Amino acid sequence: STVTALINVNGLLTCENVTVTLDAMNSSGSGELEYEWSNAQGIVSDFSTQSTFSVTEPGNYSLRVRDDGGCVASTSVVVGEDRDLPNVDAGPDQNIGCVIEEVTLGSDNNDTGSNFQFRWTGGNLNNDAPLRPTVTTDGIYVLTIRNTQNGCVASDTAFVTANDALITGLNSTIE
Repeated sequence: STVTALINVNGLLTCENVTVTLDAMNSSGSGELEYEWSNAQGIVSDFSTQSTFSVTEPGNYSLRVRDDGGCVASTSVVVGEDRDLPNVDAGPDQNIGCVIEEVTLGSDNNDTGSNFQFRWTGGNLNNDAPLRPTVTTDGIYVLTIRNTQNGCVASDTAFVTANDALITGLNSTIE
């Protein structure tokens, strides 16, 4: 009898998709099939009738399929991952006060485009705030960026400090 081992993979491992299922149900042979799953470290699931296997780590996974006649076929698949965090930069910590009444947050180092969503929190910023908002109040401002393709999220913080100190030390004496 002929045995065929086939593995279907339901996607990549990502920040949102933390488990990938390997499915051997399209394998074929005579009678009831048994499946043995292994990874680079060795056998992780000995021969059984379990045709699916869940993985949480990327890498090479192998399958051996055995039919009622004892014939065996094997195949392997590579499970990939996309867990890259977005680049996020809320900008440097800054001071505002009498001389500098407003500052612009953020930088040009942020990931942008249709695959990224951003949100500022802190001060009087709301969901409508632009990627490079100008603020006039002190506070802790947090920029969060989410990659919509892999679900990965990263945040960065900028501190804006009120500095209302008077300039001193400019005394001059006229005689």
